[in-house]
Amino acid sequence: MATHTVPAQPVVNPAFESYVSTGNISPWAISNMGTGRIEIIDGVNPCSNENGDVQCAGGRVVIRPFPQNSPNAYSSISQTFLAKPSTTYGLSFMYRCLNYDAGTRIEVWYNGQFKGSTNNCVNTASFQRPTTPIQFTTDATGQGTLEVRFVSSGGTPYLYFYADDFKATAVY
Repeated sequence: MATHTVPAQPVVNPAFESYVSTGNISPWAISNMGTGRIEIIDGVNPCSNENGDVQCAGGRVVIRPFPQNSPNAYSSISQTFLAKPSTTYGLSFMYRCLNYDAGTRIEVWYNGQFKGSTNNCVNTASFQRPTTPIQFTTDATGQGTLEVRFVSSGGTPYLYFYADDFKATAVY
């Protein structure tokens, strides 16, 4: 019987820093609908400022998704990983929206099932985190695919996001 060591943080390359040495963000996969795209930006250390508490992700690489300007069109990143079996995790990440409207959102999917979304876009240079981490539960194998979709309402032709520091933490 083979044994697997499950890391405390199952998301690999959560801040995309492998890009600096490899030129890619593996094991993340990028997917786009239509004319959407995701750019990898080197030279940004995202920070949030919530009630005077400044927190920075560290590092220097973020992604910049530009979903196609159609209702519910999205650009996404996904990753298949091994986590602790039958365990609930909370996904947290830093993000910023630009040129957005009320229908702009970021959705989290796990193994093809919608798990939650955030649309707390604010008009600031500061990055945000979801108010509450978005939860997903692994099955008995612990292996699954996490997908993060950056979704357009279709009414924002110049919409784009920044995102970084994706972390899945076990919820006990």
